[in-house]
Amino acid sequence: MASAAGRQGGIIVEQTNVPESGSRAKIRESFLQLLSDKKLEAITVKDICGRANVSRGIFYIYYDSKYELLEEIERHLTDGFIEIMLELRSAGIYEFRDSVRHSNNVYFEKYFRYIRANETEFRALLCSKYQNGFSSRFARAIMKTRLETFRLWNYPTINSPVEMYREEVLSSLYVSLFTSWLNNGMNLSEMEMARLLVALWRPLSNFVSKPGGGHDK
Repeated sequence: MASAAGRQGGIIVEQTNVPESGSRAKIRESFLQLLSDKKLEAITVKDICGRANVSRGIFYIYYDSKYELLEEIERHLTDGFIEIMLELRSAGIYEFRDSVRHSNNVYFEKYFRYIRANETEFRALLCSKYQNGFSSRFARAIMKTRLETFRLWNYPTINSPVEMYREEVLSSLYVSLFTSWLNNGMNLSEMEMARLLVALWRPLSNFVSKPGGGHDK
């Protein structure tokens, strides 16, 4: 195989016999397994390589550290989910309102299909007994995309601190429901979960603050 530049501690080093992509997949898989059993801080590169049966040199071809590896996994999961949200954005507000009104929850079903398709990764990051911060980062990414969509739709509802709290709760609701579904063995279908999400989401979504601190529903 051709030589390539690897990385170790931020220093570029020349590597020969670059491994096939299967080694990278093994590293990711081993890291996810370890995240289910240990705190991130307790996981070492040695642990990851030992479980993956690869050398530390191979690890550093791909990653500077376990933190870069975690960031790559999180970015992959979050970007894929946001792509579905952007499909909804491109469909427009009228189609969105109509789909919710008639419980035709095609986009919400896509959310759950995406979670199922990436079950291993989401389970390791959302269901571990050790907190790694992903749930908060994932919720913030969802909230950021929702707010950007509202602005593009000229949707005049996010105009007070109260409504920002509402958006934080709504975004956290998505993540909490995904986590509960995973913890329960995904025992309901994507359609059933989509309906549940809408049922929980609709009252908060309809909340609009009034001047003086009151609110309408």
